[in-house]
Amino acid sequence: MIKYIEDHKEDKERTKKIVICVYAAKDLVRLKEPVEGQPFDKAHYYKNPNLYQSKFFEHLPYVQWLVNGIYWEPKYPRVLNNLELKNAVEEGNCRLMGVCDISADYNGSIEFTSKFTSIEEPFLVWDAKNMSFRDKIADADNNCILFHSVDHLPAEMPKEASNHFGE
Repeated sequence: MIKYIEDHKEDKERTKKIVICVYAAKDLVRLKEPVEGQPFDKAHYYKNPNLYQSKFFEHLPYVQWLVNGIYWEPKYPRVLNNLELKNAVEEGNCRLMGVCDISADYNGSIEFTSKFTSIEEPFLVWDAKNMSFRDKIADADNNCILFHSVDHLPAEMPKEASNHFGE
């Protein structure tokens, strides 16, 4: 995926395309102490998550919308932590406009998932510089990211859809 972005960085037509990327574990983390030439080993990562750190922040200059639906436990590095996001925004290296956290893990893989939205009020905005939520979309500015995370969303879907997500 990174190669695609680098190869097409100057492509004027790229602004008229929607690019959907699915990130695998190898795209999200790296060894804290990398070994030259050693390829990513998913089994090693799952067995030793404490030896890895997130690298998703490197993608922030390219990603505008993030739909997060991974399985996460505290032993794994977060996909995105508050400080990395704040730094990227302050440095002008963040194009992220919105996050939909389907995983809905409180302070989980997306660290700022510390408040949940509802079916009636599906969106909040996260102020990345101040690391706090703003309840009204109208209060958003250039530092803000649209946020959606309904922790009971599967209960709002038909039984067949819920069973499919559960599998």
